[in-house]
Amino acid sequence: MRSRRCRNSIGGSAPRQVMKSEYMVKFDILPGEPAEFVWATDLDRSRVPMTGRLLNQPVETDHRIGQRVAIAEAEIIDWTYRRGRVMQGGFTNRVLLGRMPPDEAAAMRAFLSR
Repeated sequence: MRSRRCRNSIGGSAPRQVMKSEYMVKFDILPGEPAEFVWATDLDRSRVPMTGRLLNQPVETDHRIGQRVAIAEAEIIDWTYRRGRVMQGGFTNRVLLGRMPPDEAAAMRAFLSR
């Protein structure tokens, strides 16, 4: 279910002028338990599984920021893209705002759509 929702969001709801490199997905790089969620961009959906470049450093794997990794669509839990200077989507970031230090939360709110 979640992969269908994300697949439609990635492929269908963003304005056409958004470049594929501006899409980001958050996914579990360690399918199963425990989970470790990371962000990836520069998505390539020409094959299954899709691939993307890591935006943040995983703790539990040897993967590195910028490394191209396979992304199973069933493991995607969030998506975002930029419209101008404002991020669309990014729903997991919104949930985390209340747990962030006030200055970090304020900076994140400045980038999130209303």
